[in-house]
Amino acid sequence: MILDSLAEAMAESDAEDMLDEVTSILIKNDLLPKDYEHNSDPDALLSAHREFAEGKIVTFDCECIENDQDYASLLEHVISGTEYKNKIKEIHSEYDYDKSRATITCFVNGESFSAEWEQNSDWVSDSFFEFVDKILNDNFRDKLIILPAQDQCAETFIIDNESGEVLSKFFSIVSGNLDSDKVLGNKMFLIILFSVIAFLATIVAGWFFSSFWMSFGIGLLFWGGMAIWLMIKAVNGHEEQERLEEELRENPEMIGKLAQEFMNELKVNSKE
Repeated sequence: MILDSLAEAMAESDAEDMLDEVTSILIKNDLLPKDYEHNSDPDALLSAHREFAEGKIVTFDCECIENDQDYASLLEHVISGTEYKNKIKEIHSEYDYDKSRATITCFVNGESFSAEWEQNSDWVSDSFFEFVDKILNDNFRDKLIILPAQDQCAETFIIDNESGEVLSKFFSIVSGNLDSDKVLGNKMFLIILFSVIAFLATIVAGWFFSSFWMSFGIGLLFWGGMAIWLMIKAVNGHEEQERLEEELRENPEMIGKLAQEFMNELKVNSKE
């Protein structure tokens, strides 16, 4: 639908508006060359960041949870090469395959931190990233940054909270994880704008061919009704998308299944 594409494009343009601030943050934290000048291309900035900060970015395969200590090993890997490897201690995790539950515990300054979540597959759960981010935020006022995904690998690094909030928003937009509420707001704005323009055009056209009040009434009923119908449809689609996103967060293996179904459909269509 054209409205969907326009609403998403408006949300994606936020990344371009953030380029100056993001470039400054990355250079300040030695995550981008000091002489780097962006060309209004978020993807180009991301590529330059990946290349320059390769040694500071922790990479791992997200399909790696099979045994008890896998989450513990993953946390150790995420904080390797940072000051936190000597501050986050006694890391332990368990994975109950039969009950589909995973747990992790660790100690920071003598205080215990733990979390438990549903684990239905061998994919790293979003709850793990949330756990790591909470530890960093509560104890060090830092944030875990996750770069846009490449295949099934995750790339992370740690930065101060204030900078992290900006980078998280930027990378989320670049990866296509747009703020669904903002996209819905953009769509509502476009529906109202197009409806008003069409309503005014109907009045002007009707004025020449019949009468002002007749065209006013017909235009108001038709374009008002059309706008209400489109907004209801947009809200319903928004709620359906949120349900799907929640299901994908809880069952990340569904992403692979959906991709496989899409490829099978392409094959069938190509044969036809």
